[in-house]
Amino acid sequence: MLPAYSVAYAAALKGLGLSMSIKHKKRLAEVVAATPSTALPTKRAVIEPAVEIDIGRLVGDVMAKTEKYRADRDAFIVVDDAIKGGTPVIRGTRMTVYAVLGRIDHGDTIEDVLSDNPDLTHDAVAAAIIYARTHPLVGRPGGRPWAGAG
Repeated sequence: MLPAYSVAYAAALKGLGLSMSIKHKKRLAEVVAATPSTALPTKRAVIEPAVEIDIGRLVGDVMAKTEKYRADRDAFIVVDDAIKGGTPVIRGTRMTVYAVLGRIDHGDTIEDVLSDNPDLTHDAVAAAIIYARTHPLVGRPGGRPWAGAG
């Protein structure tokens, strides 16, 4: 849901492990946003005249993983009002991304899902899991959540 450069920005901030002023955070965000993702591994950001941040060292392979997910998401996840009322599904199936995540959250592995659905690929299932986690369902929870309380 966020632009790809925000992943690099968050990874850089986490990798620094320092407190930065808003001014310096804005400067870092500007540099990261203006840099193509392919150039981030070699990019250095000058925050102050004597302060330079090696963005590539902080970001590591996060951008490669982000770009892979984006490609897999576009290749494997479909949102179509004619299929399951617009609930995201794995392309070529009626299996929702939330059903896949539900299986994983309840103890199944990706291999379990693949053994039950031999037409799917590991990348499709992994993309569905990430998509479901980053695009949670909105609204009132289903079932009777109060029944187990007490």
